[in-house]
Order: sequence, then structure tokens, then C-alpha cells
Amino acid sequence: MKPDITLNLFDNIKRTGGHWSDLTGRLMRWRRSIRDPGGFWIGEGTYESELEDMRRLFMAGLGLELREIAGGLVTWQGFITELEMSLGGVVWRRSLLPVRNAIKSIFSRVGNTLLTNGDAESGVWTAYTAGGTPTITQDTTWRTGGTYSMKIVATAGGQGAYIGQSIAISAKTAYLFDIKVKITSSIWLFVVQLSSGKTLSESTIDATGERTVRLYISEANAEAGNVDIWLETTGPGGAGTINCDDAIFRTAVVPGDTGWYDDTSSQTEFGRIEDILVGGVMTSDAAQSKSQTILRKTAWPRSLPPVAFESEVTQELLRQEHGLRLRASGYWATLNYKFLTVPGTDDVSAHVTTIADDAEFVAAQDIETNTLQYQVESIIHTRAGDSLMDIVAAGDASFNRWSVGMWEGRRLIYGQTPTDIKYRYNKGKLYDVAGNLVMPWLARPGWVFLDDAPLAFQFASANVEDDPRRVYAQEVEFEMPNTLRFKAEEL
Repeated sequence: MKPDITLNLFDNIKRTGGHWSDLTGRLMRWRRSIRDPGGFWIGEGTYESELEDMRRLFMAGLGLELREIAGGLVTWQGFITELEMSLGGVVWRRSLLPVRNAIKSIFSRVGNTLLTNGDAESGVWTAYTAGGTPTITQDTTWRTGGTYSMKIVATAGGQGAYIGQSIAISAKTAYLFDIKVKITSSIWLFVVQLSSGKTLSESTIDATGERTVRLYISEANAEAGNVDIWLETTGPGGAGTINCDDAIFRTAVVPGDTGWYDDTSSQTEFGRIEDILVGGVMTSDAAQSKSQTILRKTAWPRSLPPVAFESEVTQELLRQEHGLRLRASGYWATLNYKFLTVPGTDDVSAHVTTIADDAEFVAAQDIETNTLQYQVESIIHTRAGDSLMDIVAAGDASFNRWSVGMWEGRRLIYGQTPTDIKYRYNKGKLYDVAGNLVMPWLARPGWVFLDDAPLAFQFASANVEDDPRRVYAQEVEFEMPNTLRFKAEEL
């Protein structure tokens, strides 16, 4: 049976221009799929028209809405996400997939070291002489960086060296002190102390060998002022030798967040498309600069050339046939434009409602109540569509299957999946339960009974879904004019 199907382009829904172009009969080899979860999923085809018309669609087509309509019913709806144009033997590409027009960075913020000679390169440290005067020298026999380490030889307890003196610190700020050492003998004490005499942190090391010593001042410290940092021997008799190198004292690593940087012009055209950059240790200035640099690169689609160019365009290439291939995505893809914003534990259906309410492209919603408690973690930044996939996979408290998708009219529908047989598969053809051949363009995901499947014994499970003659058609693909493929759920 020849389908009565129309394919039409409409203006980007961020604008209000209405109908854009009739593609019926000009979009060749059109095929598209429907999935659960997901709803209208992806589609692609080859557009055949005059060269100038193809150029126009190539440059202005991203974001245009594509509707497949059969018998007055919207059987697929999405928007153009990629375009490939063959021109003179060269394939050019434009895509919405790399576009990001709202960027922020999550990073680890840390200050520079407050020590002026922690690496032992610019001279010997000042002696700590509570128990006498030690010998302090720059030493090359052991080091972890640079040319020298600092070698301290004590003859009695209470001898050592100042690593830093009169270093200003702030209240309610965490600080970290690190130093690499090689202890040859004795027990060594490391101290961070305010000039008032209050010790903020200390550590005693009573083993020889190489190690890193770390002291930490909590952000709970309420006192500001100047601190001295030193080490001294405390072992029996006090005599001892130690080498020190690469000492640092700085504000401790704390989480940093630049906040959002936006290209509002791009958002007006394509909607808000977010990305969160997760970086390592960097300064706030560097994180802010990185976010804005990436935003400038990704806010707008580019016309991408092929990977390699011919050094000479031949007449044969210029005579090659022109063509324009388009790919479209259902509006489910726009759910991943944003990250989930409301963490915590709540009813599953409440989380689905929150996602739908925050989604820019959801025009309507039909959400069935599901009281299963589900936790959304705030530390892990999850895109809304991916989180919705995880949510629907959790089912409900009675372990039932649930479905979710974006359908005609950009409606998000979430509900318990019916257990009834939707189709019967017999001798390579798909029928509805009344025995009528299913029109390929009308097929959707659902339970399929395999009439021809062998069954040598009765299955023992009381769950009807365990019947080996049943499969769940998770994805249905239609290719014009009348080809239908369905893919069973992968377990």
C-alpha cells in the first residue's frame, strides 16, 4: 500500500515564521525511528532540488522543524540537527551537535605558595635555636626538584629551621602545608604557629626515610594574623639529620564555580544549550577565561570543510552531482540541552515533572503518578535527558515497566507501560491484535507476540512478560515508502 505521507519543514520554534517548505517528493530515502524511552528519535534523508534552494537550506536549515504527517496524524516530529552538502565533489557539513551557548566551569581553586624559599634554591633557611644552633646547608646529594634541598644537622633537641616566618593568614580560610623530606635520624616535629603563640597545626614524624609531611589548617580557624612554620628535633638526645625540599604553604584546594556565561543571541536562535567544563586545579581567572573562550568557539554552528582538501579542483569534480543530506532529531534530544537543577529525594513523577517544567522545548506534559522514592545527586552534574533515562529504568515500587518520550506537539508523556500485546508478528509481517496488517508509518514501540516462535514447553514464571513468545519492540524504524523494522529490547 502506498502511503499518503507529507513531509514539511516549519520555521525554528524559537521563531514564529510558520511554514518554511514542502519536502514531499523531494526528500528521498527518508527514514526515521521511534524509541522507548525517547519517543520520536532520529530521521534522515536526501534532499533533491535546485542548487540555490539546497544552498539556502544548507545555510539556514539548522533548527527547522520537520513533520511527517499521514492521514492527518503527526507520525514523526523533530528538528534538523545536521546538514551535509556535496558541492563540486567536496562535502561540507553544518551541525547543531557541537553548539554550546551557556558555559560554566567547575574547578579546584588553589592559591600560590606563600613561602619565598620553600624549594631551598635561594639560600639557607633561618635556624630555629630553642635548643642550640644547628648546621644548615644547601645540599645536592638528595633533592626532589631543582638543584638543592635544605640539609639540617641538629646536635640536640629543639634545633631546626624556620621554613617561613611572619606569613599573613586569614580567618575562616583553609590552608595546606606540604614538604618533602628525607629523615636520616632522630624524631622531627613540624609546626605552624601564630605569632601569639597558638599552635594551629603540628605533626611528629618518628620514622626514617623519604616521605611527604602535610599539615592542615581548617577553615574553622577563627583567628587571623601572622604564622611561623618550622621543624625541630624532639628525639632522644635530639641529635639528628634531615633533608627538606619543595615546601609549599597556600590556601587549600576548594571547589570553584565560575557561574554561567551566555551567548544570548545564540540562545534566541537555538534555545539554551548548556555545558559544564570540569577542570583540575586552576585560578579563578583562568577558569573564567577558559569558559568564555570555549563559549566563543561553540555558540554558533560552523560550516565545516572536509578533513583534507584536494590541491587542485578538477573539472571532473566540478561536474559531479550536487546533493544535500539532512539528519533530524526528535525533541527528546533537547532535554539534554540542560543539566538537572533540583537534586534530592522525591517521588519519581515529581522529578519527571521538574524536568518537564524546566525544559525549554516541552510544550505540554502528561505525567502519571509514581511514588517510588528516587534520589538525584547534586555532586554529579547530570543532563536532564540522561537522568530521565535512569529514572524511567527504575520502574516503580512494584517493579513495573514505565515508558517516557517526546511525542506529537512536543508533548512529554510518562506512564506505566501497558502489558497487553500491541502487535503480532507472523511470517515476517506485523499485525495488530485484530489481525490487520500494521501500516509501517503508524507502528510504535510495544509488546509483540511472536506467532511463529517455537515453544516446546510451558514457561514456569507467573509473570506474563516472561512468556518466551513475547518481545518488547523498543525501537521501530520506518523507511519510505513502506519498509518497517522493529528492534527488540536488548537485555
